[in-house]
Amino acid sequence: VIVADDDPAVRWFFAQLLEDEGATVVQADDGAVALAAARAEPTDVIVSDILMPNMDGLALCRALSRDPSVSETPVILLSWKEDFLSRMRELRAGARGYLRKEAESTQILAKVRDVLRVRAQFEARLRAGGVVRGRVEGLGIPCLLTTVMRERSHALLTVRDAFNLFEVEIQQRAIVSVSSTATDGGFARGDKALSMLVGVSNGRFAVEEQDPTVRHSMAGGAPQLSVAEACARLGALIDSVSGEALARAEAHLDGCDGCTALVSALAGGAPPLFSSASASSAAETSSTSAPMLPTAL
Repeated sequence: VIVADDDPAVRWFFAQLLEDEGATVVQADDGAVALAAARAEPTDVIVSDILMPNMDGLALCRALSRDPSVSETPVILLSWKEDFLSRMRELRAGARGYLRKEAESTQILAKVRDVLRVRAQFEARLRAGGVVRGRVEGLGIPCLLTTVMRERSHALLTVRDAFNLFEVEIQQRAIVSVSSTATDGGFARGDKALSMLVGVSNGRFAVEEQDPTVRHSMAGGAPQLSVAEACARLGALIDSVSGEALARAEAHLDGCDGCTALVSALAGGAPPLFSSASASSAAETSSTSAPMLPTAL
């Protein structure tokens, strides 16, 4: 559990309450620290204040929703003011729950259990044995992988989205092979397949029990990256093309007419494979045939 609040007293209270219930708690003094912590280690729930410096709770929810590797991490937003929480609900801030900071301990624990119900049900189904099927939505790939490794010592996990079929073989509670087969016949293994898998945000999965004496896949598909490392790489990539990074990219284009024309043409719908010499003409064409988007986009 991650508890994010710029008030140390509030962080201490929530952290102590959750630790007494057996949770491992990471404390963060703003949303940016909480986001980095969620990417570094699969997280069951984030309890966050709304008003914080650097990155507030609302911005944290938006950042989580942009990153498929953490988009299904449930967030509970906190505030001293009930009308502020009501406004967040109206704005559909992206949180799974809302709590006043002075709520009773029983209310806090009940809300945490409520947002974790889907994950708890998934764990119970794995413990019951047999084939477990479901949808990625509501769990997320990091949660799916780490939970299967914790509850099944040997398993075959398959994930299918609109473009790929992923197969993850688990032996002795560790990933020994990851492969991806695309609908167009493309194939990937190891780190590349794992990096693709953590970016999946919707699709179906199945978990089957595996005979420990039989390898499902050929040798050589074991990823060198951990699940957390693959998530961190994806997060860094997303950060590089959003927020402040977009503003820097737009600033660097100033004074470079060819670059500006190229980006404007792409924003207007021109195909990416054309010569830089034709960028200006493509931009002119797009300005008359399609609405132009801001260069930063």
